[in-house]
Amino acid sequence: MKPLPFELPAVICPESGDGAAQREKSDRDDSDPDRLCSGIIALSASGQRKKGALAGLAADRECKISELILRYKKKMKALGKEGADFYYIRSPKSLREARAAILAARKTFSGPAVISFEVNDEGVSEFGSDAMALYVIAEGMGASAFGLTMENAGYAEMADVFSRVAPYARIPLLASGRRARELSDAFPQIGLFESDAGAGICSLSFVESLNRPSFYKRDPELILAASNNEAFFLDAAADFQQEIGCGPDFPEKILEAEEEGGGLKITVGSAYDVDILDQYQYMINRPVCFCPLNPEILEAALKAYNGRAFFDSESCDIDENYLTYLKDFYGVIEL
Repeated sequence: MKPLPFELPAVICPESGDGAAQREKSDRDDSDPDRLCSGIIALSASGQRKKGALAGLAADRECKISELILRYKKKMKALGKEGADFYYIRSPKSLREARAAILAARKTFSGPAVISFEVNDEGVSEFGSDAMALYVIAEGMGASAFGLTMENAGYAEMADVFSRVAPYARIPLLASGRRARELSDAFPQIGLFESDAGAGICSLSFVESLNRPSFYKRDPELILAASNNEAFFLDAAADFQQEIGCGPDFPEKILEAEEEGGGLKITVGSAYDVDILDQYQYMINRPVCFCPLNPEILEAALKAYNGRAFFDSESCDIDENYLTYLKDFYGVIEL
């Protein structure tokens, strides 16, 4: 995780006024095939961005994550020419978009990346991921701060969702919604990001308590993993007895394993296996441990998998530096 590039507290205002409103209008134009259903904003340490420092995330749900990463890297490099101290990734519409944007930001530039998701009153995104799962995935991939937008939620609903995430958070949490200010008053570790002049482009406000060391403490024995929808709270004795391969019968094996419970060991030995994993991962609701043929296949599986997974260290030999890279960028947990 890269530290935020400013002293706390700070107020960050990406844009205000007619220019922002015009951009938001463009974002919602369904006639535009590359419309900004979500976006990436390049910001300076003072919180200001120059004209044009906004790019849309792709709405193509069929696009492979490697293609999305390349697309976002090009956009971020273009944004960075105007000068950026960090990137703000707002409201991605799928986990694939979110993960691709974080990876692109981290591979493009050395500064931090902040990400926020829109969730309903129960803390679930429109693509079915629970807020805790979103946090686990974002933290594992090196996001520097994590936000949730609950625009129409009441105070009780917001407090319930953030109460589930806050005890496990090691990075700053941000809240947006009609009752967010009350939430921040009650939870001093939560900052605010609010719609600026109705434009839909967010301002960020961080509170000083985010820097308190006690906020970052978590049980060292606790291991956080996630599928694309659900977070898992595990320890070193996590059970991964069921081993399945990524063959033509992969969906049937997933269903059988789901009935038996416990974690899944998934063997991946080729690009074909990774494609099968990518195609059917939506069926997985258990912790996953990959057993790869080699380090390159492991990275391909981690890149495709929309969760935070384990890796069986006995399945193949991996250089320590490469393993450190995989842990840093994908949050993989060594078993």
